[in-house]
Amino acid sequence: MEKENKNKILYLVLAIVVIIGLVILLMIMFNRKTTTKSISKPAKVTKNVKEIKKEVKEVKEEIDDKEPRLEIKSNNNEFHAGNSGYFKLIYTNEKGKEKDVTQESEWASNNSKIFSIYNFPKNKKGFFIPQQIGKAEIYAEYNGIYTTFPVEVKPTLLELGCDVIPITRDLNKVETKSKDVITARVGEELEFIFTYMQSGTPYYTYEAFGDDGLKSNQPIFSFIYKKPGIKHVYLKTTDFTGQTAEADCPIIKVVQ
Repeated sequence: MEKENKNKILYLVLAIVVIIGLVILLMIMFNRKTTTKSISKPAKVTKNVKEIKKEVKEVKEEIDDKEPRLEIKSNNNEFHAGNSGYFKLIYTNEKGKEKDVTQESEWASNNSKIFSIYNFPKNKKGFFIPQQIGKAEIYAEYNGIYTTFPVEVKPTLLELGCDVIPITRDLNKVETKSKDVITARVGEELEFIFTYMQSGTPYYTYEAFGDDGLKSNQPIFSFIYKKPGIKHVYLKTTDFTGQTAEADCPIIKVVQ
């Protein structure tokens, strides 16, 4: 009886082991089948050529179909008073094609006292004149489309020169060794002139000083040297905006 009980226990243990083994085997087979299935049937990640071409076409049409626009063309938006010039107006259509419509457009300035823009026909449209220091806005219209362009007017550059003329004899007979040296005689009257290479902004103040007590605050003045020698004269001017410029007059060689 005892032996039969032992055999029953042994068979039970073997049965349990077999069952566990079958369970493990089934799990291994299931995992292998799942992996094989995922490899053999990958997810669809690419599109066919027809679909790709369609999307490319749609993107291209979206890029091409832009709103028409205007642009005022200029090298910069800062100008010196009195230095005139021309603007260009460029129209770009829905397809990106550009056209110069300067003479077909309408122009205006929000402050013509600072910056004037001409709206005349016959190739005069777009012509501008910076009038005085300040800021303004330029407007242009073509085919119902508007654009603006900010401008700033700065002082005209100020550059000074000096002319010296012996006023008691013919200028052609003035003895000179170079353009920077003028020969004059003792007692000869010389005229000094402020000359502007760049005019700046009127109005001006003047200052002149030099050897032998030469001094003046006039744009044109005369002086007579009473002693021989090498003489120097210096000029300085200030315009309405506060710009200053200086110049050395030609060296004056005074002889007996």
